[in-house]
Amino acid sequence: MSVSLRFSGKQAQVEVQIWEKMGNLIWGFQIWEKKESGSFHLKEGLESLNRVHCT
Repeated sequence: MSVSLRFSGKQAQVEVQIWEKMGNLIWGFQIWEKKESGSFHLKEGLESLNRVHCT
């Protein structure tokens, strides 16, 4: 299972990914902030391992 969501706004772009690895649900997200030059840079990122078994 792999789910990818992306939200884009004027100031930030948020990407959320959820995937399954060996029965564990892993999710991660990245927040990209838009610079004045128009390019995005990574502001914050997080990856978490959820020990709940996916059925």
